[in-house]
Amino acid sequence: MKRNLLSILILALLLVNTILTGVMMFSLATTNAKTAKLISDISAAMKAGTGRRYGRRYGKRTGRRGGAE
Repeated sequence: MKRNLLSILILALLLVNTILTGVMMFSLATTNAKTAKLISDISAAMKAGTGRRYGRRYGKRTGRRGGAE
């Protein structure tokens, strides 16, 4: 009887774990989509604000002295 009860308890915990994992994955997927949209909006605003691609002047060498474009 104890062995059967232990098996049922393990099965119940397995089901709860599976359900909570699914909820967590769904939550992370929606958050990831919102974060990706926010980052793309920020990068578009940075491109529109500077008129050129970000990082071109400040992180990469242009090959010229002074770094002016």
